[in-house]
Amino acid sequence: SKGKDVGGEKGEQIIYSAQNINKKIAFIGNLKRKIMQIGNNDRMNYKSKQKSIDKLNDIVYELEGEIQKHIENNPKYVKSRKLKDLIRTQESFLEICLLYLNSIKWKLLYYKKE
Repeated sequence: SKGKDVGGEKGEQIIYSAQNINKKIAFIGNLKRKIMQIGNNDRMNYKSKQKSIDKLNDIVYELEGEIQKHIENNPKYVKSRKLKDLIRTQESFLEICLLYLNSIKWKLLYYKKE
């Protein structure tokens, strides 16, 4: 996958990883919103509400497991479990440029040695 070190540029990997985490966070938000809609639906009986909510919660827990390292950096979210406390990743453009320039520098040093 693009997120692993497969010989591509580090900047592209950072961007892909950040986008992947942000997509999962957005999907978690959509699922939590759907859970609230089901919970507030008066037309459904209690058993069917609970089954639907349990299924969606299982998917939320699975997604949270996939971004566990990011969640550990958000102690507020661990306590509250509210989407507003789950911070999206923001990799700065400067960090990406520095990684790219660092990789170019090492390539130049390698060619100068020969």
